[in-house]
Amino acid sequence: MNLKRTLVFFLILGLLILFYFWKVAKPPSGGRFFAFSPEVTQERVLPLSSGESILRIVLKDQAKASEIEIAKKEKGWDITKPVDYPAESLVIDGLVTLLKLAPRLRQFSLEHSQMEEFGFTKPRLTVCVRTNQRSQDQCLLIGQDAALVKGAYAKWDNESKYFLVHEHFLMAFDKTLYSLRKKQLFSLLGQEIQSIHFMSKKREYVIEKKGKEWLLQKPAKATIGSDAIDALLVALSNLFVKEFLDDENAKDPRFGFDPPRRQIKVQFQDGSKQALIQGREAAGRDAYYALGEDEKTVLLISRGKLDQLEEGFRKLV
Repeated sequence: MNLKRTLVFFLILGLLILFYFWKVAKPPSGGRFFAFSPEVTQERVLPLSSGESILRIVLKDQAKASEIEIAKKEKGWDITKPVDYPAESLVIDGLVTLLKLAPRLRQFSLEHSQMEEFGFTKPRLTVCVRTNQRSQDQCLLIGQDAALVKGAYAKWDNESKYFLVHEHFLMAFDKTLYSLRKKQLFSLLGQEIQSIHFMSKKREYVIEKKGKEWLLQKPAKATIGSDAIDALLVALSNLFVKEFLDDENAKDPRFGFDPPRRQIKVQFQDGSKQALIQGREAAGRDAYYALGEDEKTVLLISRGKLDQLEEGFRKLV
């Protein structure tokens, strides 16, 4: 065989190999392989019917001796127990998605006599859900650690079978009240701002948006450059709650809310608003006492970030 024929042979062989891996050996889109037996569909942790959505979640943690109730609202999620406060909606949406999409790793029939053996009589974690198509809660009981895989035994209280959930599922639902509460004070993304009002004991600033322009109205009229307003919006977005003081009375004069040391209000085009009232400095905690939009829950906010924010307003003049 001469060199030319050898090259043609290897070229044809290479094309055949490429064709095999591209059309035959490569799995079809979606990651499914052709099989001669019917594929077994893995059941999800929480199967929902078409149009069914979760409206309420209750997390009961035995180790923390805690019970947290979360309810769906028009613009997100709210914690309704043990406090009444907005929730971190992205976190709750993640838990909902996990319930709907996480697989049951294995599934077995359960005898009533095995309830205690698998830890279902005193579950370490209980996740109760209510949907728009169910008037009663359905509760997922998380029992003891599984013997052969990294995870735990689980069952719904209205089912006679149990299954396994992965340890990542358990970690996702291992939440404290603080981790579920909304901590960002000014959520500015996706909303059209109408005005920003900042007031301290000595200064007052009013910024309005007209079309695509930002205008300073007080203490003097001026157009604000894009860099300056971007820095200000970033500073506002970076204000987070350091600590919630739920047991404190906002009317207690030691917090210094009457009169307030500073006030910030962001008004949006749809008529909604977000606000912050700052009181005295919390001694030894590098923070100020503050009130959020509800004006009821006493908060601790970073002293440095609030001072820097006022400095950003000063630079506008």
